[in-house]
Amino acid sequence: MVSLSNRRHHWPALDVTLPSVPHSLVYKLDALVDDYDVFAIEDGKQHSDVSLNPQPQINVRRIYFFSFSTRDDAALTIANSLESEGVQTHIVDVPDEQWAERSQRTLSAVRVGNVIVAPPWDKPETTDDELLTIEIEPSMGFGTGHHESTRLCLQALQRYRSSVAASTQLLDIGTGSGVLAITASKLGARSIVAIDRDEDALANAVHNIRTNGVTKHITLVKSDLCALKASEADFVTANLAVTVFEHHGKHIAHQMKPSSLLIASGLILEEEERARRCFARNFELVDRLDEGEWLALILKRHKNA
Repeated sequence: MVSLSNRRHHWPALDVTLPSVPHSLVYKLDALVDDYDVFAIEDGKQHSDVSLNPQPQINVRRIYFFSFSTRDDAALTIANSLESEGVQTHIVDVPDEQWAERSQRTLSAVRVGNVIVAPPWDKPETTDDELLTIEIEPSMGFGTGHHESTRLCLQALQRYRSSVAASTQLLDIGTGSGVLAITASKLGARSIVAIDRDEDALANAVHNIRTNGVTKHITLVKSDLCALKASEADFVTANLAVTVFEHHGKHIAHQMKPSSLLIASGLILEEEERARRCFARNFELVDRLDEGEWLALILKRHKNA
């Protein structure tokens, strides 16, 4: 597994201060920065070893980026989009000090339906044959089960388990830690292509796929979504931002067989109509799931898309 922290002495980051209301500002912020190669977010109210939040009524988020240039671009986008709503940004270069490894060690197992996603140090002992335990080593790749968008995908995979198991090729777009691809394999999928554009996410996915014993079922591919060659997937998972779906919805459809299913997560509730519009031409909405302020849509590809 690759550790980015070995490569540099400082991390490019933004400290973003948000007013306590409206709560939707947090979700707007997450959606905005999704296009800027974010690999970690710390909330100042939740980390006792990070003194980001001296005023408890104010939410301060520290957002880490893969590069200084994308950090600076993200700062400009946040200022242009949210400054009028009271959001402030401050550019910081954070000394490494192995903060990522220390913060990840606080993570515990998460249960979603009959799937348990667990780090190695909190893997539960169970004799229940109905439960599936997925071991995920927390790293730079997203997907530990602690975010609502991941949990919604896990819930949807279980709800449509028969379609997952019957698939001839399942495509996991933006695989991150590999948690959705691994879960799909455990649910019966036998041929899975998992893509990500980040080498460190893929290195983490390799580790997790081997740990869970599903290497023969999953092929990892380094690629941007727009560079993917057309395929004939009959089930697709995509935990992405609404802007990505708007730009690449048609391209996703071209990866899919007619009448195949897409789980589209990474959306916030106030984006639902926007998301439905971008999918309307190529997909039929068949189901929706939500948790808190987050949303997943389950869609069927039109026969003539």
